[in-house]
Amino acid sequence: VYMSDLHILMQEPRDEVLGCYREEGVSAAKDLRLPEDHIAFEFAFMAHMCQKAIDALRSGDEREVRRCLAKQQEFLSNHLLAWAPDLCADVLKRAHTPFYRGVAQLTQDFLESDRSYLLELAV
Repeated sequence: VYMSDLHILMQEPRDEVLGCYREEGVSAAKDLRLPEDHIAFEFAFMAHMCQKAIDALRSGDEREVRRCLAKQQEFLSNHLLAWAPDLCADVLKRAHTPFYRGVAQLTQDFLESDRSYLLELAV
């Protein structure tokens, strides 16, 4: 919705996200009835890539570690950071409870922290 000029679901950004998932052997749970580019799935994908990087680090595969970190950085930049800050800003404007405003602020802060961390690791 945030990436579409018409604010509609199931457009090119969703297809791109689905391609990223498929490249890494990941699929979104169909029984949840949410689009594959839902923020929950995108965060789950980032967690999956973190685990792959940890596994590669433990096995001494430095090349795979770098690949996983680059994939995370690319996915974060091209997908999550392309729309999630706008979602968080909308929640901060419209939420009636401190809980949801807090979740939105935490999400914004986490995304920025993750971006900075991944850039630092890339050096």
